[in-house]
Order: sequence, then structure tokens, then C-alpha cells
Amino acid sequence: MILLGTLTDACGATGQRGWICQAAYELTGSEDFAKVAETVSTPIRLILVLVVAAITAWVVRRLVARSLRHARDNDRISSFRIQGDIPKLSDLELQRREGRFSTLTVALQNIASVIIWVVAGFVFLDQLGYEIQSVLVAISAISVVIGIGAQQIIKDFFGGLFILMEDQFGVGDVIEAGNASGKVESISLRVTRLRDVEGVVWWIPNGTIAEVGNRSKEWSRALLDVEFDPTVDPGSAISVLEGVGAEIMTDPEWSSRITADPEVWGVQKMNADSIQVRLVVKTIPLEQWAVARELRARIDVAARAAAVPLAGQPITGPVGEGNPISPNRASRPSAPEGEAGNR
Repeated sequence: MILLGTLTDACGATGQRGWICQAAYELTGSEDFAKVAETVSTPIRLILVLVVAAITAWVVRRLVARSLRHARDNDRISSFRIQGDIPKLSDLELQRREGRFSTLTVALQNIASVIIWVVAGFVFLDQLGYEIQSVLVAISAISVVIGIGAQQIIKDFFGGLFILMEDQFGVGDVIEAGNASGKVESISLRVTRLRDVEGVVWWIPNGTIAEVGNRSKEWSRALLDVEFDPTVDPGSAISVLEGVGAEIMTDPEWSSRITADPEVWGVQKMNADSIQVRLVVKTIPLEQWAVARELRARIDVAARAAAVPLAGQPITGPVGEGNPISPNRASRPSAPEGEAGNR
């Protein structure tokens, strides 16, 4: 009875005494040593909580980085393909994938760290003697208030997460999102930044993007509706466009940007003023505008040479050496800086 009473005096009643205090008393039989051990045990436990939380956060961050690095290096996983052959990724696609997984890695690491440190905070408060239930009630009330005021931020966050996971678009793509269109300069979990052809920068919260059009996903297409004089025979107009398409494919400077033979789809529209014939050319991403400009200039030259006038163009003879327009000099060899977004 004397031992139990002394233990109670030193470490408190059963169920309230700390194990360090009890162990120290049982080893030494000293009430004073047990009280000192109990006093020192509190900061030791707090330090242990922080150390364990830090180590756990470091390990989890490493595991997240390693898992996503494995997914990035696995073509089937990183491209979200379920079946079929896996095509070789281009340099642009590799850059897109690298940027996408880097952003996802940072985001998931931060989420994991926040969860770990929140849990560590609760344990820390418990070691200090606070009632966790009361703390949770207070935090819940604050969270409700913050949640109501931060609904848009949360919506932006999840919108950005799905944009990255589904690879809807990436840095360098030309997209249309609502009233804004242009080249994507950066993507975060909250906002996407575009720059249009006039150099205007658009900041678009990801949660507000209801639909998006990507003009540079995997491949692009130059589409030309060429209007000929209404007196022109449609067959002749089609022949001119087919000749221009075949000619541009023999030019290495331009054929390297085209991924399939140009196609003439035929007459799109006829009226009293013109005959409209459609020519389409499949290109590598972002080259459709440069290819379209070159084709327009070559079509003008070819139409004049074949005496197949375009709408509003007078009929002229064949192009000679004095003609100032040369097919190989018809347009600049590459799109000027800032062309992205031009339609």
C-alpha cells in the first residue's frame, strides 16, 4: 500500500500516469527521480512526434516521386493507353510528359506533406494535454467557413489536377478556352496562363474551364477553302490544287512539316460570285498556319500559270521569269514568333 501510494503521489492515479514516470519509479524507487523523468518526458515526446513526422514526410515524398517517375518512364501508363501498340513519342510529347509529371509530383508531395503534418499537429496537441475532440470541433467549424469562402479555389485545384492527369493540354499547346485563345505558357493546379497572337496574357482559373479546344494535340491540319472565279470548270480548279499539293511535297523544307499527302475534298460551295474548293493538309503540331500561308502563295502562282483565275483575279498568261512571285519564295520558311493562336 505504501508503494502504490508513493507511486500515485509521484506519477498520478492509475490511467493518468505516464509510462516513463512509472518505469523510472519502478527502477529507482525514488519519487523525485520519477517526477523529473515525467517532466523531461513531455518535451522528449514532442520532439519524437516532430522527428517521426519529418521522417514520414520525407519517405512519402520520395515514394511519390519514385512512383510517378516510374509512371513517366512507362509509355503505356504515362500515355493512359489500355491496349494497342505504343508509338514512339516525339520530342514535343516527351517535353509535355515531363512537365505534366513534374507538376503532378510536386502537387501530390505537397498534399501528402500537409496530411502528415496535420496528423502530427493533433498528436502534438494531445501530448500537451489538450482535448483533441474540442480542437476537432473548433477546426471543423473553421473549415466549414473557409470551405464556403474557398469553393472556387478548391474547384480550380481539382480542375487543374484533372487537366494534368488527362493531358488535356500542356505548355506549348495552342488552345481555345472560352473567350481566350493562345499559346499555353504555364499551368499550375489553380490557373492556366495563355498568350494570344497579339501578345496579350490571359490568366484562366482552371475551375472555370468548362470546355477547351486544343489546336496542337498530336497533329494539326491546314484547311484552305479556295475561291475560284465562277466561270472556272470545277475539274480544273481541283487539278490546280492537286498540283500545288504534289509540288509542296517535293520541297524538303515543307514536306518535313507535313505528315500526309495533301487532299482535295472537292467543291464546298457554289454561288454567283465564286466556286469554293477545299484543300486540307495534315501537319505536325503548330505548323498548320505556316503551311497554309505557303499554300496560298503557291496556289496564286499556279492559278495564274494555268489560266484558272481565283475569284476577283483577272485571267493572265503563264508565269515567266519576270513574274515577281516565285513558289519557293512565296512565304517565310517558318512562322514568326508569336504566331501561335493565329487562325
